[in-house]
Amino acid sequence: MRPGRISAAVVLVLVGVVAPPAPALAGGRVLVVDDDLVQCPRAAFTGVQAALDAARIGDTVRVCGGTYAGAVMLDKSVSLVAQVPAAPGVDCLGGGPVPDGSAMIVGAVTMSGPGARLDGLVVTGAPTGVTTSADAAGYQLRRAVVQGNEDFGIDLRSSGGQATVVERNCIRGNAGDGTLGEHAGIVADSADLIDAAIRNNTFTGNLEAISIVGLRSYSKISIRQNTVRGEAIAIAGSTESEILRNDLDNTGSGRDGIVFGGGNVGLVVGGNTIVGALPGMKFCSLCTNDHNVAPNAGLLITGNMIRNGAGSGITMAGSDSTAPVQLTRSVIERNTITGAPASGIFLNDTAVGNTVVGNTSSGNARGINVAGATGNVLLRNTLTGNTIVDARDTTPDQNTWIGNRCATDDPVGRLCATGRPAGAAAPTAIPPAPAVDRSRWPCLRVPVWDIDPVDGGAWMMVSVVAPDAPAGTFCGA
Repeated sequence: MRPGRISAAVVLVLVGVVAPPAPALAGGRVLVVDDDLVQCPRAAFTGVQAALDAARIGDTVRVCGGTYAGAVMLDKSVSLVAQVPAAPGVDCLGGGPVPDGSAMIVGAVTMSGPGARLDGLVVTGAPTGVTTSADAAGYQLRRAVVQGNEDFGIDLRSSGGQATVVERNCIRGNAGDGTLGEHAGIVADSADLIDAAIRNNTFTGNLEAISIVGLRSYSKISIRQNTVRGEAIAIAGSTESEILRNDLDNTGSGRDGIVFGGGNVGLVVGGNTIVGALPGMKFCSLCTNDHNVAPNAGLLITGNMIRNGAGSGITMAGSDSTAPVQLTRSVIERNTITGAPASGIFLNDTAVGNTVVGNTSSGNARGINVAGATGNVLLRNTLTGNTIVDARDTTPDQNTWIGNRCATDDPVGRLCATGRPAGAAAPTAIPPAPAVDRSRWPCLRVPVWDIDPVDGGAWMMVSVVAPDAPAGTFCGA
């Protein structure tokens, strides 16, 4: 999913910050570039591309402060590094200028050499700031400021076999004029992306932070510990991938948090904090530009905190004959959802055969709202203080509700196992959860806090079908 553009007029003001230069690759030469020979009077080159053309495999091209116009091609295994790395010295979220002494490329950077490295530069003023080639792998993009590009900040592609790493970058204001098109800070939709880590980056002022959709091969992708403001993360068609411990705050933006197109298999989504999103997590096969209508299967959505949203916490988009199942054979467990004006968890008829276990959905309009979903097990969830109803199921005979703690349900008396007696003390502090026992795969033993309304409770282990189990696996009642 990549919606239309926003305005991204970028003015760069240079102020004084000095940092040590990035190191060269061991054993390679260092070729120095300075556009005006002021910062580095002994530089052998005044143009970046000329230095790259002269470089041999393993060399480092070090770029001193200045502005370098024109496209740049890294077609060998070389490092292109800034004398002063830009990202560590910039207030990325606050719109602060890049540091004095930054090396700025005004034009596109294309990386096609296996293991090519871009470190610390500013890349701006291109349709797409940085593009990696799908014919190689092992790229490294670090400590850069990628901003003010018309369509995308980074178009990330990789053939796999060697990890591509994108980390500690400031990726902002890559969105064009806001009238047409589909844009993102990092996009992967035109070619394969295999074995890539996107971690510890900051995203703001783009249309989307990360958009990995496009009916290509997406495998072994890790999206971890990024800071995102006012933008979504969208993913479709992935295998063996993860979205872990990201910090998303979309308050007032009207944007979704994490959007799942179709066809994700075995995706782990855990430990993310999502604030103010519309909604926090959404399954919507037809919302992404690839329209991947394959079901999402074997997902583990665990330990996420979703709060103060503008819609539901975790939700299914409307059903469609082309995508009759959007989520199946997946586990939604131990998530905490509060402050949603709609439902904490909403499952419609596109959610089939999932396990919803040990979640806390409190202070929303509805705690868990099941509308037409079938074959799901809803086990030991805590649903309290929801204004309309704690638990609702329009097809209660087609789902299984076990041990859910709530006060109000629809149909009445069918979904809630127990409520807290009037005046009873709150449960004691919950001790750390035991680890998930995977020794009996394809059946897992998952810890669930067994709540006692007076005395606290204890951890119990519940058998569930593993997200990546073969179809038809049965793990007992």
